[in-house]
Amino acid sequence: NMSEPVKLLISGSVGGRLDDVYKRCLRAQKKSGAKFAMLFCVGDFFGAESGPGVEVIKRYISGATKAPLTTYVVSPLPEWANALVPDPSGCEIGPNLIYLGRRGLFSGQTGLKVAYLAGTSRGEESRRFRDSELAWLAGQASDAEFPGVDLLLTCAWPAGTLTGCEDWLPMDECQAVESASKPFAHPAIARLAARLRPRYHVCACGDGSDSGLDFERLPYRNHRVGSERERHSTRFHSLAGVSSGRRCLYALQLTPLAKIDRAELLKQTPSGAGVTDCPYKDDGKDVSTVEAGPRSFFFAEASGKPGHAGQKRRSEGGGGGGEAKRRQQQAACWFCLGNPEVQRQLVVSVAKSTYLALARGPLVPQHVIALPIGHHKCLSDCPAEVLSEFSRYKRCLAQLYAASELAPVYIERNFKCFHAQLHCIPVPVASLPGLKAAFLDVADKHEPRLSLRELHPGADLADLVPPGAPYFCADLPTGERLFCPIRRDQFDTFPLSFGRDVLASHHVYDCPTRVDWRDCLQSEAEETAAAEEFKKSFAPFDFSLNCDE
Repeated sequence: NMSEPVKLLISGSVGGRLDDVYKRCLRAQKKSGAKFAMLFCVGDFFGAESGPGVEVIKRYISGATKAPLTTYVVSPLPEWANALVPDPSGCEIGPNLIYLGRRGLFSGQTGLKVAYLAGTSRGEESRRFRDSELAWLAGQASDAEFPGVDLLLTCAWPAGTLTGCEDWLPMDECQAVESASKPFAHPAIARLAARLRPRYHVCACGDGSDSGLDFERLPYRNHRVGSERERHSTRFHSLAGVSSGRRCLYALQLTPLAKIDRAELLKQTPSGAGVTDCPYKDDGKDVSTVEAGPRSFFFAEASGKPGHAGQKRRSEGGGGGGEAKRRQQQAACWFCLGNPEVQRQLVVSVAKSTYLALARGPLVPQHVIALPIGHHKCLSDCPAEVLSEFSRYKRCLAQLYAASELAPVYIERNFKCFHAQLHCIPVPVASLPGLKAAFLDVADKHEPRLSLRELHPGADLADLVPPGAPYFCADLPTGERLFCPIRRDQFDTFPLSFGRDVLASHHVYDCPTRVDWRDCLQSEAEETAAAEEFKKSFAPFDFSLNCDE
C-alpha cells in the first residue's frame, strides 16, 4: 500500500565492508522493532581494488552470502569495478543487491520518488558526475508545478549548505564543517537540490569507509516567504563512512509525497526558529558543472493541437504563452524526441508525454513502437502519465488493427536498451489460440532454456523487478502476459530478437528471413511513404489528434 509509511535505511560509504553495514542494519531493526523495506548505500561502495572489501563484495554478488534486505547502491563506479557490474546503467549485481547506475529517478513498488546522482566532484574521470547527468535530473523538474521528490541521494556535497547557519551553529564548528566539506563541495549539486526540492537530501562524500562527514543541518524552506506558495521543507544530512567511528546509518519512515495531502504535508513542515531560508539559489542557470555553452535540450512551444511529427507541442505543466516551455533531455539518446538523431520521418503520432513511430526494419506493415518523449529506461521506470498514454495508444491501435482482422502483440525488452520502447506488432486473429504456446515453445527450445512464465492478471512490473533489473515482457491480445527475468548468467546468451523470433516463426507469420530488422530496412523515401499511409489509416482512431492541452 503506497499510502503507508515506508521504513528505510541509508548508509554512508561502505568501502566493501558489507558485513559491517548489515550488522548495523540488523541491530537497528532489532532496536526499533521495525522491519525496514530497503537499504540505500550512498558514497564509495566498492572501496580500493587492493582492499579486503573486494572479496566481501564478491561473496554477496555470487550469492554465497545473501543481503538480508534489498540494497540499492548509489556509488561512483571505479574502472576496476566494471567487472563486477555487468550493466553500468543499472542492474542486479547479486541477490538483493542492485546497482542503480550513474543517475536516475525511480519509485518502484513503495511509491517513494528517489532521485540519485552517483558521481563525485573529484577523482578519476570515471567517478565524476557529468553535465548530461545533472541536466537529465534537472529536466525532471522543468514544470513550475513540480512537487519535489522524497529523497535526493548524492555522493558530492552541495556548496553553500552552511549559508544561514550562523545563528545556530557555533563559529568554530561552522568553520570545521566548511573545511571538511570543501574538497567535496560543488555548486552544481546545490543548484540541483534547489531544483528538485527533496524532502530529504542525504549526502555521503569522502574517500573510503573511514572518511566522510557526520552533519545534520536545520531544515530549510523551498519557497520565498511572502512571495511564493508555501512548500515542504528539506532536511539535509551528511553521513560518514561505516568504519569512521561516526554516524554512518540513518533510519527514515516516509509516506510517499504523492500520497500525502498537501495540508498534511505542510503540517509536518517546521516553522519559526526551527527552519531557515534555502541556502542555495536556483537562478535559472543550467544545473551543470559549467556556467555557459550549448545545451542539448528540446524546447517545446505552444502551437495549437498536437498530432503531427513536425508540430511543436505545448508544455505539459505550462500556463500558456511564452511561459509554456519545457526542457527535455536529448543528450545522446536516439529515441528522446528532442534529439536531432531521431528518425523523424518515422514519427506518426505525438501526444503529451508519448509518441508513436514506425519501426525501422519492420517485421510486418503497421509494426509501430510507442515511446515516452522524456528519457525513461523502461516501462517499470515510467511515471503514471506516460503509462496512461501508452494505454490509450494501445486501445487506439487495437481498433485500427481490428478493421483488418489483426490484433496487437506488445513486446518490451529492458536489456541492452537505453530508452523505453513498446513494440506493437499486429498478428492475424486466427493465430491467437496458439500464441501463448508459440512463445513458450520458442523459449523452451532456446539454449539455454528461457524461464518465460505467465503473470497473474493485474501484476505490476514495478513489483516484480528492482529498478534497473533486465527483463522481457509480452502482452498478448488474449489478455495473457508473459514475463522473463534476464539473469546475470544469460547476459551473453539472451536473444535480443526473442519476441520477433516467435512472431516470425512457423507458429505465426512463418517468415524466418525477417527475424533481423537489418534485413528489412527500407529507404528513407519508402519509410516516409509508409509513415504517411499509416497516419491516414490511424487518424480516425488517434486520440492525440483530439487532445485538449
